[in-house]
Amino acid sequence: MAFDGVYFTLLMRNLVFLSILGLSAACTSPREAPTRAEQQVVEWSAIAGELRPGPDSGFVVDVEIQAAIVDGWHIYSLTQATGGLTPMTVKVAPSPPYSLAGPVTGPQAVKARDPNFNIETETYSGEAIFRVPVKLMSASTISVPPLEIRVRSQACSDRLCLPARTTTLTLQPKQGKA
Repeated sequence: MAFDGVYFTLLMRNLVFLSILGLSAACTSPREAPTRAEQQVVEWSAIAGELRPGPDSGFVVDVEIQAAIVDGWHIYSLTQATGGLTPMTVKVAPSPPYSLAGPVTGPQAVKARDPNFNIETETYSGEAIFRVPVKLMSASTISVPPLEIRVRSQACSDRLCLPARTTTLTLQPKQGKA
């Protein structure tokens, strides 16, 4: 008889443990609390064109930056109005010798009313490519200093916004034959 009581107690403990484990798994959703790996929902890359003489003294190089945005997520546009969301910004460094040579341009943003924020938003999803004109004050025939493009953006899904993050892309402009 003692054996039956021990067996029953062990069986009940295991059932309670499995019930708690099952409830824990059912209540935990990785979409509600993203892991560190899931927070990388935007991948940035950049390509620098060839240096060419600028309108003033110095040189100009066109840089193309690309955002690859995970399905179900978006970032806010370069022209997103303020209201709690972080619009995309692009800066160049080191300054000097680099500076923006004009406005950053990109694809047409999708405009929609966001029910979560109750404001008009402008977003990019999927893949978005931007053109960044950069001026170099002077270039040596020996070397051109590396260029840093700093992109700040905020990624959101329909249920969650991640904190704004700055990504630094370092690249080397190509020296032309000029």
